[in-house]
Amino acid sequence: MQRMEWLDRPTPPVSAGGLAFYGVSDGSLRGVKIADGQPAWTFWTGGAVLTSPAFYGGRLYAGSADGWVYCLDAATGQLVWRWRGAPADRRIMIYGKLMSSWPVTAIMLDQGVLYGVAGQWMQNGSVTFALDATTGKPRWQTWTGPNWDGRKFLQGENPGFGPAGQLALVGGNLWVRTYLGLPAVFEEATGRRVNPTDELIQLQAKQEWSFGVRLATAGQDILVVNDRLVLQGGQPLLVNPDIRHDKSAARFIAYYLNEQGRIPAKPLSRPAIPSSQVAPAISDKTDSHGRRPCSLLA
Repeated sequence: MQRMEWLDRPTPPVSAGGLAFYGVSDGSLRGVKIADGQPAWTFWTGGAVLTSPAFYGGRLYAGSADGWVYCLDAATGQLVWRWRGAPADRRIMIYGKLMSSWPVTAIMLDQGVLYGVAGQWMQNGSVTFALDATTGKPRWQTWTGPNWDGRKFLQGENPGFGPAGQLALVGGNLWVRTYLGLPAVFEEATGRRVNPTDELIQLQAKQEWSFGVRLATAGQDILVVNDRLVLQGGQPLLVNPDIRHDKSAARFIAYYLNEQGRIPAKPLSRPAIPSSQVAPAISDKTDSHGRRPCSLLA
């Protein structure tokens, strides 16, 4: 009942130029012809591709559990450049697969800048970075040191965290999903860490683990409705396929930000969607009351 068997699975695809692109946990990146489903090309990385690739300017970008970011020619699958997000070339076994101690768990593109995070476990630390999408040269990279006590994940100037999934831009900040629920937040332009509010730190100090239960969800998805409302939740990034009864990680919590764009301590966030393992889709249109429709599979 508790075996941890890795089931090879694809990421959600992205499409452009008549091709669909996706990664697979066997370490491959693939281009498929949309017209007939025939393969166009396959490129092999050195580790599992855990989250969706991104397309920009005729190129495909992806992070791999080998600790590297890859940029490929989208038409041919040929390597254009790669950049190591992991601070060192060190491998460990995860569910029977060899991965970097700092896998690149997620990337995101915006206006020619490729954002990403390399890391998985608080005890190893992590690297959050922004690269020039054309050249692969870093604009900034921020090292977050190890954290050996999850109860203190909000404390200190740059508290350690375990990256748990997708990235999002909220206002002028980059949000990184974490296993302890509350995002790690960095300034989009500089990579400087944005610390939680004092009230949120005090709340965590009083409630310890019940704080995480009330505010956190371990799912990998993050969805920006607008600059004041963000949803987090969904399916965990690494999950035991045999355990079907755990619903605590299959919910979405709404964060209502204050005027400074930071998460307030009160009122406490509550599940906006109690049970859904996939991210809802948000319409870009509003109704007569200024509300945006939200569609989901629960």
